[in-house]
Amino acid sequence: MTMGTDSTVTFQNSSADQVLTSDGEAFYNLTINKTGGTGVDDIEPTDNVDVNGTLTLTDGELDLNVNNVDLNIGGDFVQASAASFDNDGQTVTFDGTEQNMTTAATGPGSNNGTADFDNFTVASGAEVTLLTEELEVDGTLTIQSGGKLFLNGQEYDNNGTLSNEGALILDGDENIGTWKMDTDSGVTIYKGNGTGAQTTHTMQTRSGSDYYDLTINDTSASNRDTFEWPSGQDLDVEGSINVLSGTLDVETNTRDIQLVGSWVFGSGGNLSVGTQTITFEGTGDQMITWSGKSMYDVVLNNTGASGSDDITFIDDGRIDNNITITDGDLDLATNDVSFNLWGNWVMGGSGSLDASDGAVVFASTNQPVWLAVGV
Repeated sequence: MTMGTDSTVTFQNSSADQVLTSDGEAFYNLTINKTGGTGVDDIEPTDNVDVNGTLTLTDGELDLNVNNVDLNIGGDFVQASAASFDNDGQTVTFDGTEQNMTTAATGPGSNNGTADFDNFTVASGAEVTLLTEELEVDGTLTIQSGGKLFLNGQEYDNNGTLSNEGALILDGDENIGTWKMDTDSGVTIYKGNGTGAQTTHTMQTRSGSDYYDLTINDTSASNRDTFEWPSGQDLDVEGSINVLSGTLDVETNTRDIQLVGSWVFGSGGNLSVGTQTITFEGTGDQMITWSGKSMYDVVLNNTGASGSDDITFIDDGRIDNNITITDGDLDLATNDVSFNLWGNWVMGGSGSLDASDGAVVFASTNQPVWLAVGV
């Protein structure tokens, strides 16, 4: 069986179930439109199904469960309210490039038991965007390296696990059911909802570490959105924080930030920090890119081995209150940079400063306080 580009195969028998055996061959577009009643409207694949184009479920049921087969989709996924989808332990993989999901309120991922996705994979290089309705995953949601899943303001509920080595991308106003995170790989990106008005979104949190890499990147030309960290716990990031465009707000609910990786400000990024503390607590080298922005209280507590405990400033920075170097090496020398300090300098016994041609500028009109702790 050889399917040409733009060819479509339609299953439409209304009087009996149909069996699909593809024997390793791929469909281009595949449409299920079986208008028979319950018991005579199933499509039952006997082996894995590969659709290189669009899979359209108009009516009837696509049953992956009966023979325990998987499904690969290279194009869009379109499912109408009259159609159903049965999978329990099987994997649906989106392996195209730019792919859209359009599902009805009774379709896959819509909090209706057997119609939810069990295992859902976004392959490397694929970009999957939800256009309508909720994505609910009961098994494992996998985003491979180079893959992107855009929630696009739709509901999201992960009752299983998340394995993210790519990017999970939120507008910020999604209605989230169960929030699961992968805290040892992947990036979560908040990009805003693209409306003309500036909007404040509440970020997602869970008990324990919240993210691996976290990026704020609302690229709107004007009225960039604000992403507010909720009350209840500090923001804990096991990787890096990138505030590229838009505002990260920990001031409103007075929460601190801890991160293991680096911090990057972009030219359009802002931090609403109030009097909160940012702690760099890595075990390997960390970097801070300031781009003309500032922090309030900063604690450097990098417990890495000597030579792997640097906190390197990439460009000139500003700290509006205190800096405490509990452990690790503050490196201004590599890039010959300086920073303005408006509060106190506190140096711990395991901390060090590598300045060379770099400089610490005590900017306050008040005499700064130098404290040596444990020296």
